[in-house]
Amino acid sequence: MATLQSPRYIAHFTSLKTVTHLTTSYRRTLPPSFLHLRIRRRSATMASSTDASESPAAGNSESTSDVLVQYVVLRRDLIDTWPLGSVVTQGCHASVAAIWSHKDDPHTLDYCNPTNLDSMHKVTLEVKGEVQLKKLSEKLMSNNIAHKLWIEQPENYPTCLASKPYPKSVVSTFFKKLKLLECKPTSGSCTHGIADISGQCLSSLASYCLLVGASTLAPYSRPISIVATLEVVGETWSLPVAAGTQGARIWPRTNCNFDGSGRGRCETGDCNGLLQCQNYGTPPNTLAEFGLNQFNNLDFFDISLVDGFNVPMVFKPNSGGCTRGISCIADINGQCPNELRAPGGCNNPCTVYKTDQYCCNSGSCAPTDLSKFFKDRCPDAYSYPKDDQTSTFTCPGGTNYDVVFCS
Repeated sequence: MATLQSPRYIAHFTSLKTVTHLTTSYRRTLPPSFLHLRIRRRSATMASSTDASESPAAGNSESTSDVLVQYVVLRRDLIDTWPLGSVVTQGCHASVAAIWSHKDDPHTLDYCNPTNLDSMHKVTLEVKGEVQLKKLSEKLMSNNIAHKLWIEQPENYPTCLASKPYPKSVVSTFFKKLKLLECKPTSGSCTHGIADISGQCLSSLASYCLLVGASTLAPYSRPISIVATLEVVGETWSLPVAAGTQGARIWPRTNCNFDGSGRGRCETGDCNGLLQCQNYGTPPNTLAEFGLNQFNNLDFFDISLVDGFNVPMVFKPNSGGCTRGISCIADINGQCPNELRAPGGCNNPCTVYKTDQYCCNSGSCAPTDLSKFFKDRCPDAYSYPKDDQTSTFTCPGGTNYDVVFCS
């Protein structure tokens, strides 16, 4: 679920995981609204070492034998925002590089001895972000603790570090204040989860591995890139959205895979192969669209199927006494006409035929049999470009909103 709220921070969609390119306007001095993405996610604390007691964060207890151990430290901000596989890959790079760089070291030779390969000891920890990672690296360097600070290229971006193998008694003190990594998978090749649908969505629909795209087109706006990746089953993500924001849209991206540099592809809603969206998603994708504090200080919001459909959606106010929410929760993918079918979704006829009849390029057009397919199943949603009268909704400025992706 994503939520627009006024003021607080929840996670992303104007533009969510997610994945998200956000632009907001700062010309107005009114309080911000917030976009909230709330997802109930299954708990997944991953044991990062052979024995959690090996971690200094797990009681600082020493094992009876002074085992050789390699420490790997990942950035929590990347764990929360990158595809899980990409973050794991960074740790693998650092681990291999640290061992290879010290391949003739006696401890490394012992650690990699064929008789020890099936009983390696690694402890995977986390730091908050880039600043903390660099400080840790400096601390290790000043104490002559050999390690590899992995700098992802060509971005020149520090992502993690790994020590060479050391006896635990020698090195553990330098890592004792760090927490054992809690791994919460959020995107990439994620296993499917179930979205928090607040009892409003069809339980029979398939679940999705989601990234969320977001974009706004406000004048004099400042672009902000935020990744919101959802392996959808609950957490709250929020995003403050400035008053006066207009032309904003949020969309789900499904079945995504990205590498460590943020390049890859999503089956639906793709952003030109980029994890960080810099433009609108590729159809088909269900859209949540909104403008805040517009005419008569009203917020305008809608669900649009003009770019097709990929994931069921609810868009609803959650504050200010405004109660009229909208939804599109029909099984459109399952019932999609053959000529509109697409991998992972259902195209709008404009995307397929690109004619004035369906796209309203001349500024004047009427409903068609194919647009009526969408309207019959989702009467609240835009089914063709001129479907304004039955598809645009308002609330007083300052209202907060939830955007819910249903499964």
